Parts: sequence; structure tokens; C-alpha cells
Amino acid sequence: MASFHDTFAADYPRQGALTKEQLQRLYVKNKFELTKHVSAVVGAKAQYFGGNDWFISWYSAPEGAEIHNGLEHQDVPDQHVPAALDAVKHNLKDRRFNWVTGPQDQNRLEYHLRRQDFTVDEQEPVMVVDLRQQTEAMRAAVPNGIRIGDIDSWRVRDWVKAWSGHAPVEATTHWTQIYDTMLNTLHRKQFCMFMAQQGGRVIGTGYLHCFAGIASIHAIAVVPELRGNGIGKALTAYGMQRAASIGYNISTLTSSRAGLNVFQSLGFKEFGVVKLNVWRPLIDRGTIENEQKEALEAEQEGWCLV
Repeated sequence: MASFHDTFAADYPRQGALTKEQLQRLYVKNKFELTKHVSAVVGAKAQYFGGNDWFISWYSAPEGAEIHNGLEHQDVPDQHVPAALDAVKHNLKDRRFNWVTGPQDQNRLEYHLRRQDFTVDEQEPVMVVDLRQQTEAMRAAVPNGIRIGDIDSWRVRDWVKAWSGHAPVEATTHWTQIYDTMLNTLHRKQFCMFMAQQGGRVIGTGYLHCFAGIASIHAIAVVPELRGNGIGKALTAYGMQRAASIGYNISTLTSSRAGLNVFQSLGFKEFGVVKLNVWRPLIDRGTIENEQKEALEAEQEGWCLV
């Protein structure tokens, strides 16, 4: 059997050959591609606005799918921020939308977003690992009685239920449609989903999205009653193994507060921070505190926790 070292491909970037800024740009390219596929499933349309030397693009989602409205990892010259925001608000008919900033330094833009009544709903470190240097970490022990492996379409709903905790049925159905479609339309070397199961029950989740030379691990979560038993670490190691098996040298992820120590133990190191900046119409702003409380409770219940 080939070792991990035999699987690395020369045509994918190596971490040691990249500057921090180059790595951040590859991360953004990967995220753009992932968002493109998610947006296509929900029917969100790409929109554009700008001038001679700058432009922005965003997705406008159908009514009821406002979570997919927004921009990612883009910058705007200071003097054009008000016009850019007006264009997005007008296009979205003053519905809520997100502007994700980072992992590069975007302090100036974030300053303007705060002045325009955006709130920071999430702030998470982005982490990277050199897979060539972590071949032993990839072999993190799987706890007794637990099996980890890829899933097929018929397990997607069970996967979503384990990942989302006590999310409403509508949210479960929504994300099941997204991931089922992606699993059936994208090549498994670009997108694969995996799970931990115990006695046939899905108890942990993760997926891998590969693009722009990096393999990005997402949605590492474990059901609340089984956390702290090494399942999250084993799931992450499995994602690293899958990335290495198809030749990738670099893997990235964003970390929740609870997962930071686990990911560090596998060799991941921080190379930036991403923030979810949310703009809400005036009529909705009275719900901000409740939504942020619910988001924190969701994280504690099961979203992206290990």
C-alpha cells in the first residue's frame, strides 16, 4: 500500500513555497468556488457593481433564503463604500445580507461597515496545516466502536441532522437539498462528505472541498453527548487523509472556539481571521440580540463543534 508520502502531487502548492498573503488568496479562491456551488443550488444570482478601477460582486437569493445574500472577502476603496452598499441594498430590496471579511487585514473596510450598522455575528481564526509534515497526526486514533468514512446521497439527511443539532425542519431540509445536490454533481475529488457513526447512528460530520490548490475542511461537528472523546480529532484527521490521498499538500479550516485546541494538536496554525458582518433592515434590528444568542446556543448545541 502506498504511504501518505507517495500520494503528494508535485503540481499542487506546498505551504513552504507560499507567503501568508498568497495562502490567504488561495483560501479566498476556494471559498468563492464553494459559495458559487451553494448559491447555484438555492437559486441565488450573481450581481455586480463598480467603476473603472474597482467592482464588487454578490449573490442575491430568493425570498426566504436570505442567509445566502451577500459578499465574501472583497474590498472597496474607502470613498466608494457608501455607493457600493447602496447598490447592494437596492438590489436586495433592503433585505438582510452578509459581508464576510478576512482572512487578510480588512480593518479599513470593517470600520466603514460598522459605521453603516453592520454587526459582527461571528469571528473565527482560519488555520492551515502542511500535510507533508503531519503524516503521523493523520493517523489519529478512532475511538472504539466508532467508524468513519465517506457518505453517499442516502445518508445526507442524517448527516445534516447530526451537524445542525436542533435546527428546525425547514433548515434541515434546506441544507439537505444543498449538500445532496453538490454530492451528486461535483467530482468526489473536489467535494466529499464524511461521517462518524456508532451502531448505524451518525454522531459526527465533516466535508472536504478542494479547489485552487488547497483542500478545505468544513463542518467538523460531534453530537453534544459524545464530545471530548476524540471523535472530532479523528474526523479532522480523516479529512486530512482524504486530502493527502488525492495529492494535496495543504489543508485549511476555520475553527470554532471549542475546536481550536483539537486542530492545533493536529498541526494546524492560524493564518488569519474571518468575520461574518451582517446588515439587517431597520425593522429587523430589534431581533439582533436574540439572533446572536441563538447563534451562540446553536454553536454550543452542535454547529461546528468537536
